[in-house]
Amino acid sequence: MTQLKEITCNGWKPALSPQDQADATLAIESGDVLFLPALPFVLSESEKRFLSPDVVHPQSKNVSLNNAGHLRFAYPTFLAT
Repeated sequence: MTQLKEITCNGWKPALSPQDQADATLAIESGDVLFLPALPFVLSESEKRFLSPDVVHPQSKNVSLNNAGHLRFAYPTFLAT
């Protein structure tokens, strides 16, 4: 059964102890999910428009970028920008 492994950090370059690093590695390798509730995830102003449900094409469940960095699964008006 997949479990959550909570890690306390508030930045993208945390100073984790060797034990915390080993615990996180073991959790990932065991199929568990790392949960970082205090880690900030800040969107730029240009990215915030993708939070609207009006962006997603009705035949899609999400919007994503392909390997070339092109937007997929959005309305054509958003693909052009």
